Amino acid sequence: MYFEIIKVAVTITDLNDNAPTFAESSFSLSIKESASVNSSFLLPSALDLDSPAKSIKRYEVLPDTPKSKFALRVTKKLDGSTDVRLVLKRSLDREQESSFSIQIVAFDGGGETGSLEVKVTVLDSNDHDPVFVNATYEVSISEKTPAKSMIMRVHATDQDIGENGEVIYGFSSQTESTYGDIFGIDQESGEIYIKKELDHETSPVYNLLVTAQDLGPDSLPADATVIVHIIDINDNPPKIKINTLSDSEQSLIREDSPVDTFVAHVTVNDPDAGNNGRVNCTLNDNSFKLARRYDNEYQVLTAKVLDREMIAKYNLALICKDGGSDPLIAIQHLQVNIDDVNDNSPIFGQTSYSATLIENSYIGAFVTQVNATDKDAGPNADIKYSLSGDHASFFSISDTGRVTARRSMDHEEHENFQLYVNATDHGSPRRSSSALVVISIEDVNDETPTFTESLFSFSIEENKPSGEYVGQVAAEDRDSPPNNSFLFTMRPGVGVDEAFLLDPLTGSLKSRTSLDREKQSVYHLAIIATDQNQPALSSSCSVVIYIMDENDNKPVFTFPTESNNTIYVSNKIPKDYILTKLQATDEDVSRNAMIKYSMRPTRGDQHAGIFSVDQTLGTVTLDSDVVRIVDYELYSLNVTASDRGRLQSQQQLF
Repeated sequence: MYFEIIKVAVTITDLNDNAPTFAESSFSLSIKESASVNSSFLLPSALDLDSPAKSIKRYEVLPDTPKSKFALRVTKKLDGSTDVRLVLKRSLDREQESSFSIQIVAFDGGGETGSLEVKVTVLDSNDHDPVFVNATYEVSISEKTPAKSMIMRVHATDQDIGENGEVIYGFSSQTESTYGDIFGIDQESGEIYIKKELDHETSPVYNLLVTAQDLGPDSLPADATVIVHIIDINDNPPKIKINTLSDSEQSLIREDSPVDTFVAHVTVNDPDAGNNGRVNCTLNDNSFKLARRYDNEYQVLTAKVLDREMIAKYNLALICKDGGSDPLIAIQHLQVNIDDVNDNSPIFGQTSYSATLIENSYIGAFVTQVNATDKDAGPNADIKYSLSGDHASFFSISDTGRVTARRSMDHEEHENFQLYVNATDHGSPRRSSSALVVISIEDVNDETPTFTESLFSFSIEENKPSGEYVGQVAAEDRDSPPNNSFLFTMRPGVGVDEAFLLDPLTGSLKSRTSLDREKQSVYHLAIIATDQNQPALSSSCSVVIYIMDENDNKPVFTFPTESNNTIYVSNKIPKDYILTKLQATDEDVSRNAMIKYSMRPTRGDQHAGIFSVDQTLGTVTLDSDVVRIVDYELYSLNVTASDRGRLQSQQQLF
């Protein structure tokens, strides 16, 4: 058994038997007059049961004139539904037209229609801003007006009704933020008042922005400007600001700065107005002057060359006075320090110093203290001492001016020293001065009396009477009085004390008795010089006294003598034969002892020409031939021995 399935499509042709219909015959719509143009408002859509071809094709709004305020906008949705909206073509104004009645007509594909009455009520919008009576308000008040005082009132109107026309007042947010602590406003009455005392110097004028706003929705505030002028009174003294070239509030000026040297810049401000703010300044010291550069600016300048040694710092008073009827005065002090210039040399307290140092003092012994001062300051017044002069190296000086010895001094070498102490500062250029220092070396008894010679040699003729001057020893003591006084003494010796007398003060020697050279020809003495201080120091010398010979002794023959006066010779001896030699002595010395021999003739001259005598050697020589002479012939010769002092002795020779 076979079967077959056949699909049959049956198309039912629609008849336009249904007209478009709205669910309600009328629709109420409220629109705010403030609605913007092109705003759209949703409307009910119509329903048509016919097929799509016969269903609703379009919508129209009636009346549709050029002045009509409304239009339609129909939009097909993806789900097949239709979005019908009433579009505002022109802005609304409730105050001119408060309602509208319009027809919305739906047309289907078969010519059938359906309509909907739309009643549009225009709702009031807050579309009128408050309007101030004046755009700008202006008022002047004294800066001393008390707090909470009402200074003025502002007023604004609004054409709206109800809350939209009810106006409240306030400040703009900027004004409130900036001046809210100074000014206040009553939001209902518009009265403006001050919250605290004002100050012209802080702000001479205030620009306030006052707002007026109704109570309706979407309220737009209006604003007006309030200008408050603060009338100045002279309630501020001048304010002085001093600027110096240094980091501190003090000024530093070199003392050699020329006139018109800049000291400080002065700015003077008086926040008051008019004459109340006009300021005139003066200085209290004529060493400086004020030079006005601008209305409120001065320069402090030097009026003369300054001297730090006279005044090291100045405390200037800058006095500024305003021009008010009851003027106010401000005083600012400026300390001007005078910077030192090395224009002063060190000065010693004395032009010369005298000091005494005991000789043989230890190294480093204190001598004297010098002091120099310098009127300058700082390094310019720091003094370094030094010594100069021939013997400056014998001494040293400290930084404090203490002079000490660098060696042990000897009064006998130097009784005093003259040197200069110099004081030099550390300025640039350096300056110095000097003072004379005279140092006396005080003597101590450290020198032994010293004889001028270690050996003195004197002579005295014999036979002089006692008290005859012999000589004088000399000694010196290098010490100074009284340490240099001394006495002479003679060391005891055999025969010395009896022969000589010594003067203890002068060292003079005299004979005590008549001296005989032939008994003692030389005396040796020891003389001591002893000083008179403690400890007693002494030295000695040797003295040799020679007894000078006097011709007080005549020659004495030793041959011939009374007992030996005969010689024997042969007649055979030749001529020139030396027969004998005369011999004589003389106790004197030197010239007085030099003997001259001679032969004095006898009567008859029996031996004339036969014999001769050498006057120096005393030799007796045969001068002629004696052959013819008879044996045992006797000849008597008278011989003489004479000294140079002309004393003589005679003797016979046979």
